Amino acid sequence: MKIGGNGSYFQIEKWVFDVKIDLYLIMGMCLYIISFLMYAYIISKNDLSYIIAVLGAAVTIISILVGIFVFHEQINVYKVIGILIIIVGVVLVNIKT
Repeated sequence: MKIGGNGSYFQIEKWVFDVKIDLYLIMGMCLYIISFLMYAYIISKNDLSYIIAVLGAAVTIISILVGIFVFHEQINVYKVIGILIIIVGVVLVNIKT
C-alpha cells in the first residue's frame, strides 16, 4: 500500500469525483482484507492470550523483514536486540507451567 499510495490521487472538481488508483494500492488493500479475515478466523479458533502474543510478535518481525528487503531500510544493533527480545518474550509467554 505504501508503494501504491504514491501513484494514486483523488480530485474533486465541479461535483465530479475523479479517482485514479494504482494497481499496487488495489493489491495492498486486497491483501489487507485477506489478512484481516485470516486474523479473525485464527482468533475465533484458538486461545486469545496465546494468539495475540504470537501474532503480535510475528507481525513485528515480518514488518521489519519487509522493511529491510523490500524498502531497503537499514538494520542496526538495536533492531536486532529488539527482535531477540520479542522472540524471547513470545517463548516466555507460551511456556506452560
